[in-house]
Amino acid sequence: MLLSIRVILGAILTFSLGASAAQAADWLALQGTEPAGSQVRAKLWGFVQPEFQATDGTALAAGPFAGQPASFNQIPPELEDHSTFLIRRARVGLRGNLLPQNSQINYFLLLEAARMASPMERGAHQAYGCEHDVQLPAGRADSLGQFKYPGAEEGLMAIQSYDYINFSNATNILLQERFFDSDGSISSLDENAPNGPVGAFRDIGAQVFDAYAFGNWEHSYALMLGNGNGILRGDDNSAKDVYLYWASERVFAGKGPRRQGWKLLAWHQQGERTLASGATQTVADFDRARWGVGTTLRKDKYRAAAEYIWPMA
Repeated sequence: MLLSIRVILGAILTFSLGASAAQAADWLALQGTEPAGSQVRAKLWGFVQPEFQATDGTALAAGPFAGQPASFNQIPPELEDHSTFLIRRARVGLRGNLLPQNSQINYFLLLEAARMASPMERGAHQAYGCEHDVQLPAGRADSLGQFKYPGAEEGLMAIQSYDYINFSNATNILLQERFFDSDGSISSLDENAPNGPVGAFRDIGAQVFDAYAFGNWEHSYALMLGNGNGILRGDDNSAKDVYLYWASERVFAGKGPRRQGWKLLAWHQQGERTLASGATQTVADFDRARWGVGTTLRKDKYRAAAEYIWPMA
């Protein structure tokens, strides 16, 4: 057969040092602010996700590369084998208040030491800053730095609270962005390989967000401007990516990332990508836009989620 069933065994081991407190339940506030009135100066936390993946390694059956290994049957990020043990994620973070007597100015630092979640180019090994930002008291909440941009539920939620091991195919293919130098048409030798880590649903920029409770409903919004050029590097064109987000949730019970509720959400993101094209290697900007609407439900032992994603460009 051409397509294989991938066997994935994984676990997430977490640790947390310092005071623990229930935070706001929406993902924007949960990952972007500290609890109101908190005096915690520094809280150390993190997790490690060891994993084993395997496929039958079926080769391509037809075409000019017939007989060669199919990349979708090889294990990323190297794509060199169809069976391997790996450390998918290994993160350590520090968060808290810059001033212990003032909970309005927060910080969030996160270091990634593994290669799976945000893989560098093949052969590169290094630890890097996955998130580093400061939340300022202007308005309700503002963030400056590198952090998760507001968008689809799978990309925005905390991975250690994720219900499954892998992202869905739609999220991974349509939203998990890879960055390239060209569109693959320059020559037959242009392998069109990524020029750095995947976007990991993060960007460098500034964000304004807030949440309001009305009875049993909680409404949240976010507006962000970002570079749109991935993590660990600056912008490569004069355009900025725009991110818009709205969610309304009927809260049933509980607090934190596992609270029970029914959420309705909508989001939109749009920007430009700079790529070289053709034999003359002409550099041009291309539109990239995505939007989606979705819903999630978590009540007692039941959970469900559905999201419609449209890649406009």
